[in-house]
Amino acid sequence: MTEHSVTGTVTAAERINNSADGNPRYSVTIACDDGFVRMYATAADAAVNFELPNYVANAKVKPVVTLRIGTRSTIESMTSTTGDRGQMIADATNARSKA
Repeated sequence: MTEHSVTGTVTAAERINNSADGNPRYSVTIACDDGFVRMYATAADAAVNFELPNYVANAKVKPVVTLRIGTRSTIESMTSTTGDRGQMIADATNARSKA
């Protein structure tokens, strides 16, 4: 399969088994604009695994994102198309510091 992009609303993000190097991985459910709901796993050892919690953990609304899907049908990268990513990260950092 070739690389492609998918845009939609993140409806769920669940932690799955770590990569062989011990880095986190996630299963992401996305409701696409075409009416379909799709599930993808993040690629092993990809930076998106560390960005994803900041997008969804403390978001006041479900984030709309564009996912770049690699040749193995895994999420290689993610770009927010709504909201302020900097504010989402700040909110997540504040929530962690209060815990």
